Amino acid sequence: MTRYALYFAPDDDSPWWQAGCHWLGRDPSSEQHLSQNLIAGITPNQLADLTQNARRYGFHATLKAPFSLALGVSEGDLVQHVAQFCQQAIALSIVTLSVQKLGDFLALQTATNRSAIAALAQD
Repeated sequence: MTRYALYFAPDDDSPWWQAGCHWLGRDPSSEQHLSQNLIAGITPNQLADLTQNARRYGFHATLKAPFSLALGVSEGDLVQHVAQFCQQAIALSIVTLSVQKLGDFLALQTATNRSAIAALAQD
């Protein structure tokens, strides 16, 4: 059964992409290995372990975790619906992010605007 997910990844020439690549220790666009920026409270070995999987595919934000399509819904339907949603969705501003351990990986999370983020996720 095919599964789908929605992700955001910044352009590979953007400051966000460059910072994310240094966080992960690799730029998947160029396949270049990079030195990882240190994170307070996390040893270099822990950081390497926590970013190991993401290092392969790169810096991204998971917008919708993997899911299967409902019966009768095609991939084309999904693409069309997502395109329409993106046209009407209102952009969010996130001012402050912090690195948080989330299970067995690290995530950038915000303490502000959570209700707006939750509403966008629900939509």
